[in-house]
Amino acid sequence: MNYAFFDQFFHHTDTPVVVCQQDGALAVYQNRQAKLLLNPMDFNPHQNIMTKKIPLSDIFTCDEQTSAEFRQLLDANGSVSNFATALTSTSGETRNVSISANPLELEGILYTILYIKPQALPINEASAEALATALHISHIAESTDDAINQLLEFAGSYTKVSRSYIFESVFPELTSNTYEWCALGVEPAIDSLQLLPKDDYSYDYIVNNGLAITDDIRQLPEHDRVVLEPQGIKALAVIPIMYHGEPLGYVGFDDCENYRKWPQNEIQMLSDIADMLANLLARRNTERRLHYSLNVMQTVTDNFDTLVFVNNIETHEVLFTNNTMAEMVGIPKEDIVGKDCQILGTNEKGLNHNCHMCPIATFVDEEGPIKNAARTWEVYNLHNHKWYLTRGAIIKWIDGSDAYIETATDITKQKEYEEQLRLSATTDAMTGIYNRIGGRTLIMHMLDNLITSAALAFIDLDGLKSVNDNFGHDLGDEMICCTADILKSSIREHDILCRWGGDEFLIYFSCDKAQADMIMKRIQKYLDAFNASGQKPYHIQFSYGIVTIPIGSGRSLEDIVADADALMYKNKFDNHSSR
Repeated sequence: MNYAFFDQFFHHTDTPVVVCQQDGALAVYQNRQAKLLLNPMDFNPHQNIMTKKIPLSDIFTCDEQTSAEFRQLLDANGSVSNFATALTSTSGETRNVSISANPLELEGILYTILYIKPQALPINEASAEALATALHISHIAESTDDAINQLLEFAGSYTKVSRSYIFESVFPELTSNTYEWCALGVEPAIDSLQLLPKDDYSYDYIVNNGLAITDDIRQLPEHDRVVLEPQGIKALAVIPIMYHGEPLGYVGFDDCENYRKWPQNEIQMLSDIADMLANLLARRNTERRLHYSLNVMQTVTDNFDTLVFVNNIETHEVLFTNNTMAEMVGIPKEDIVGKDCQILGTNEKGLNHNCHMCPIATFVDEEGPIKNAARTWEVYNLHNHKWYLTRGAIIKWIDGSDAYIETATDITKQKEYEEQLRLSATTDAMTGIYNRIGGRTLIMHMLDNLITSAALAFIDLDGLKSVNDNFGHDLGDEMICCTADILKSSIREHDILCRWGGDEFLIYFSCDKAQADMIMKRIQKYLDAFNASGQKPYHIQFSYGIVTIPIGSGRSLEDIVADADALMYKNKFDNHSSR
């Protein structure tokens, strides 16, 4: 059936791929990413190879009209590019996707290869807050082991499971349960789960085939039930822990109380937790390796991406560096070791080790005694423009002398992800301006640092209900977005605009009320021009109230907003009365 041929090309790709035969009616292959997207509840390690052709509709479904349109495009053009549709998986969940398709003739048989690109799941406020909390936990823990244990506890408590744990490969054929958190009243199982043969419980299948989910372990083959049932497990989720494409093990979440359905947002959050654990396990492994001899340390550190170097704390001579550090500064290792540490850029050149940039100064007093055993910080590297989580410590070097060691792990992607989480938590998804949380945070910051009088405007759209009733909610949403665009383009760079409610906006003006009034009049002119253009079937009108924020008033933001809100309603009433 040419399964091996397709698996050779598509098994490790991140794109879900389904291969069909007989004009797309029968599926003969799906890679692990397709299984994860379309039938995530399939946790049977003995069915990872398709031994027969099955109807494509048994893998996923879409409505008949969409299916016909796709087939017409494929028949007319021979291929399809980025066809937007929605697919329903075997678990009953629907995802918006785009599908591309190409034909392939192999050994006289015509196949159709479907490449499926799912749209990202929206990050709701609760999920964003949970992930932000998890990131915070991973940063503030006193040690890597503490961070791993606290992340397991957080994830387990958040999803209300009975047990969360990590299994790692400890020998080529054996694994062990290395970390475990249990809910109150749940018996720990870690001591009985040491040095387990990988073949006994499908370890290779788990780490190589992606997420494994089951709502009810009674549906699993006996081969897996004999391992799970004695532990009282009713439902579970198992996620590989991957670091730079290589498996470190997996994290599992057991429910011993209920058979349950795992929502997609919850699965996505647990996958993100697994990524954080991957970085933590990699960092922990780095820390452990640094206790070996120089030769072992060199062999190991030359084969991972962490930057490492060691200095003599008295002479500032470089005692050790790894390949990653040497490549980053563009100097061969043999030209670094034995030289002054300034060659690595750890000091400002020419300042003879007494500059404020030298990290050793934070560990050693002028008289010489060590002040701190270790310290961790984040740094932006000007050599390669990446962020690193850096850990510095005073250690005993192999000759018994005191030395300073610094390791730096690339967290650029994590910093980018944190920024995405921050934006998703503070930005209104529909208008692109600050939401209530983001606006309130910024305005509160401005109030706490107020050095001159300011003003605040409370704005309420007029007629939104009428637009929704007469033209539909899509145009109602468009009206809100147009209003936000006009407001945003009219205020100054240092003013703050946020969507306070459904059809309510706040503007914080870094100026007095007189100037704020002038800006609002300018906005009204833009609204008049917009309405006069006739480009929309509705007119945008709003009522507003502006209040002064005096210096040192000590008033809360809630009181200021309430005053502006009351003034807005008075103006709205006066305007309606005069019409």
